[in-house]
Amino acid sequence: MAIRLSAPIEIENLLPYDFNFRIVDKDIGQDFGNFLRKSGTSPLHVVEIGHLLLLNIDIQDSGYRPSEFSIISTHNPEDYSLDETLILADPDGSKLNLRINNVEIPDSGGAHKFSIYSPYAMINKTGLDMAFKSKPFLQSAKVTAGQNFPKRSDNEVQPYMFSYPKQDNRNRALIKVGGSEWSKPLSLEAVGSFQDVTIPSETRTEEIHIGVSVQAGKGKYKFTKIITFTPRFILKNNLNEDIQFREPGSTSITSLKAGQRAPLHFLRQGPEKQLTVQFPGLNNPWSAEFNIQEVGKVHVKVERGHVSTLLRVDILLEEATIFLIFNKEEGIWPYRIDNESDVDVIIFQADPTSDQDYPVSSGTATQAKRTKKYKLAAGESMPYSWDYPAMKVKLLKLQINGRERTINIQEIGNQVPFSFPTAAGNGVLAIDVIAEGPTQVLKLLNYKQSESMFRPRTSTSSLKEGSIRDGFETIDVESVINFTFEIKLAGIGVSVINRRMQELSYAFLRELDLKFTDSTMYQSIRAVVKWLQIDNQLYGTMFPLLLYPTVVPKDTKEQDAHPTFHIALDRVKDDLLLQEMTFEIDEDFLFAVLDFAKFDVPGWTNQTTRCAIGNNTLLIDENIEIPEPKAIEGDTKLYFEVFSIQPAKLNISFVRTERVNVADERTSASTPIMFFFNILTMALGNINDAPIKLNALAMENVLVSGPEFLGRIQRHYGEQFLYQVHKILGSADFLGNPVGLFNNLSTGVVELFYEPYHGIIMSDRPQDLGIGIARGVGGFVKNTVFGFSDSFAKVTGSIGKGLSAATLDKAYQDRRRLNMARNKPKHAIYGVTQGVNSFGNSIASGVVGLVKRPIEGVEKEGIGGLFSGLGKGVVGLVTKPVVGVFDLASNVTEGIRNTTTVFDANDIDRVRLPRYVGRDGILRPYAQREALGQRWLKDLNNGKYFTDDYIAHCSVQDDEVVAMLTYNRIMLVRTKRLTVDWEEPFPEIQTIKQEPNGIVIYLRGGIPGPFIPITEKSSREWFFKKIEEAVNKFNADKKPLD
Repeated sequence: MAIRLSAPIEIENLLPYDFNFRIVDKDIGQDFGNFLRKSGTSPLHVVEIGHLLLLNIDIQDSGYRPSEFSIISTHNPEDYSLDETLILADPDGSKLNLRINNVEIPDSGGAHKFSIYSPYAMINKTGLDMAFKSKPFLQSAKVTAGQNFPKRSDNEVQPYMFSYPKQDNRNRALIKVGGSEWSKPLSLEAVGSFQDVTIPSETRTEEIHIGVSVQAGKGKYKFTKIITFTPRFILKNNLNEDIQFREPGSTSITSLKAGQRAPLHFLRQGPEKQLTVQFPGLNNPWSAEFNIQEVGKVHVKVERGHVSTLLRVDILLEEATIFLIFNKEEGIWPYRIDNESDVDVIIFQADPTSDQDYPVSSGTATQAKRTKKYKLAAGESMPYSWDYPAMKVKLLKLQINGRERTINIQEIGNQVPFSFPTAAGNGVLAIDVIAEGPTQVLKLLNYKQSESMFRPRTSTSSLKEGSIRDGFETIDVESVINFTFEIKLAGIGVSVINRRMQELSYAFLRELDLKFTDSTMYQSIRAVVKWLQIDNQLYGTMFPLLLYPTVVPKDTKEQDAHPTFHIALDRVKDDLLLQEMTFEIDEDFLFAVLDFAKFDVPGWTNQTTRCAIGNNTLLIDENIEIPEPKAIEGDTKLYFEVFSIQPAKLNISFVRTERVNVADERTSASTPIMFFFNILTMALGNINDAPIKLNALAMENVLVSGPEFLGRIQRHYGEQFLYQVHKILGSADFLGNPVGLFNNLSTGVVELFYEPYHGIIMSDRPQDLGIGIARGVGGFVKNTVFGFSDSFAKVTGSIGKGLSAATLDKAYQDRRRLNMARNKPKHAIYGVTQGVNSFGNSIASGVVGLVKRPIEGVEKEGIGGLFSGLGKGVVGLVTKPVVGVFDLASNVTEGIRNTTTVFDANDIDRVRLPRYVGRDGILRPYAQREALGQRWLKDLNNGKYFTDDYIAHCSVQDDEVVAMLTYNRIMLVRTKRLTVDWEEPFPEIQTIKQEPNGIVIYLRGGIPGPFIPITEKSSREWFFKKIEEAVNKFNADKKPLD
């Protein structure tokens, strides 16, 4: 036995500053106070929860006045509501709303912890003064409190505490940095997001770029959002000498000393942000401009006198800041050109605005001035880097005897030979690009037809036989396969089971094909998954399918043509394809997964369990310096001639439900505010088919390290996903799913006009025009009816679900949810039937509850429970029929909607029933019979026996009538209608007896009970043994301890 002693109240300081606090006990007229350092906790043994307690704080050396008193404990919450905020005011009267998090400490006998925290902590690392405004939803922006206090001059961060008058995700903030104007309204709610905020200067000729990072506090500071403001651009000079930089054409020059770094704040307005650099000196020219927003590596040539120095600028994105790190490139240039031919070649960077494929024409003076040409004599070699790195399209031009040829030096491999005029006729230059470590080498060779994969095009050659550039075509080379290694699997299933031995999900991959081919021309890897599906295996779920292909039917022909997942890796190109997928999840499954993964969710997990990071860390890093970026360069380089990920689409659905498969450990909401909040979120917390579309990613001729390659993919899809989050709100059920409505209407309009057009263009038969018109009108009507009925069903269903939370009858809510999950109307007639049944059941439940709830209240709470039960019964009598009306409307409209798709062959269900695991917790091979019996038990009488644990069942009349055994009762069940003919709870059973034709049950007092006819001997003996074991187990559990 363990005895735990706890203070009745603990006060925790989660602010970035120390404070004094006072607690006034109005019941006994005493006043208690103490000093509390930041991150500290103060236990109080002299106060008592249940008294009327008031709390205020006084933040030391902050300039804020002491806060107003807030109520943290009361006799009855209905008399005085508990406060969730502490309001402080600055000398100007502006108010700061701090928050109070009140939790009951588990296993403490009712002790409470009150944590004081700021909703937002602003960290200014820009090096410039900042000002803030708050703009609550549908209100004007106002300057926030605490901005006129004197600032420290040390090198430590001074967090600025920020708040809105009320919590709302639609609130916005405005910022002002240095000499800028006020920014546009910003959202500070998306934890984990990074933003580039652009604010015009007061003169509007320049603009400042600020990086904004939104992160959640670590450990116990998880309630506070940490908003960090940094310069968007930081330059660092890793050279041994000073450099200067400016914007192209600007007269404002900034020096950067060796080994130092500096922020780049104000830039000229424009789409492209570019810089040029130079070494200090009177006659030293400026380098060519380069882009500072393109993450990666760029080489810049800087001249001093007649000597050119190659600088490598590493452009790295670290959170919300872009670092530009200048290094001197020692020895290794990005390119090298080897002229191993017999002719001299003039080389220069191509201007993409000029003609690239024909002899030189007289260009403009400006173009001639900016073009830098290099003469490479026969047999010589030269290192090379782009002269104009800011150009979007970078190509190289070769010039011989007045003829030009444009090549892509970044494309590794043999390129089409270059034909040029000579005194004796025509000469031919072979072109090859190879990789030597990090350097790409362009080799210019004398053309030898016997060694080349190109040959001069003959007059009889077809245009389709290959490239005809410069009169050359590719030679058809027969590819000989050396070997092929292939693995084919009919399917793979993965079952996820939690610590309570309950199956959470089942992932199934059908028809896997893994193939590796090695030939004389290429190597390839193919991975194909014909069907991918993840099932939600929790009973009572609204979405039994968690993830599945949206539009691919489950027939073999379609899966062969459109596999769910396809990846192709070749020495030539790489490609990744994922079909459109649908992801559906309800709240019950979400919290089951959180429980399985042991995530630390605020307010839901054990508050006394603290990880090391929560105990030892502070709210913020008090160092004002911005840490150096992590190096992303690797020793191994990856080259992709073509890498592409096809467009992807994910349809997301979410529904809010009560906990069924996971214990609800939250403190029950006893205040009217929380009661109505639960009703509102039940109605609004539904998202249906929110479309998230991810554009394709295509990269050509890239040579990057592994970390940089993964970083590009992450940035590409991360930015797109955040950009489309707004669509999720547009698919809320309460709004009638306007996104889905517009999608279905637009599909109908397309069919209306496309089908008649198809009938005219694709056929010369007059009757096909009529057929096309009929199809078009049919598609238009079908999709229009589907769209409107779907939206109406979503609205009525959401309102009905929200009102069901107001009935104060959890058993009714569970039965309603299970009934709606199991009996989804497949067509209009079934929808009317199901809707009428729901309406009748709601009225009956309301009438029964008026009598039943007072009786239950007296049994649980005595005479006081009589009145509370009577009140709940009256509330149910009023609300349940209203819920029934909305359920009737929802079922009818859902049936009409499903009638439009009743003939569509795309009905997808679970791959298999949820796994059965007995009470012994032993995980055995999957058994379809036991899984089927468990499903029957969960669905009997609309979930009446949902909490019973299945043991076994035995057929009485085939599988239409079975005897069902649980740990609480024996039942005779009709499996088609899922109804119970009779049941006998174990407390009513005295003994059981096996007879030649079945099993007889005797009730208390020796009264003969039901007879279970089982003629087959082995089945009868097996089931009798199971009953005997279950009854003995029940009696042993109920036997009093000696």
